Amino acid sequence: MDRCLKCKSIKLEPTTINETRTVSGIRLSAPLPGTKCLVCGQISYNLTSVRNYELGVALVLVNYGHHDAESLRFITAALDLNRKMLASAIGFTESDIIGWERDGASIPKAAIDSIKKLILEQNHKTNESE
Repeated sequence: MDRCLKCKSIKLEPTTINETRTVSGIRLSAPLPGTKCLVCGQISYNLTSVRNYELGVALVLVNYGHHDAESLRFITAALDLNRKMLASAIGFTESDIIGWERDGASIPKAAIDSIKKLILEQNHKTNESE
């Protein structure tokens, strides 16, 4: 039985939470399912929905050419990876990732394609685990 994280009440109701993220000047919003405690008012997100939303934002950034440092940091976080793990997953070096993030070096198309593939794979895995 689900309980409120704050007061431990079982008096919960489904709700929708409008989530908005702004990354690299792009503002993306979506309604996410959650629960609201009828006793204390605490609102809790459905973690799978949050993960899917973040991966969706990452995919929009990649698809619409937002390949700057802020976007890359968001995408890396959405994939739940660090620089070294991302570099390994897409066949580049950690130094490459640092160059793209810090120096504004252009991200090669092969890296962008690999990042996009990784996002789609992670989204698929997240949905399978529901």
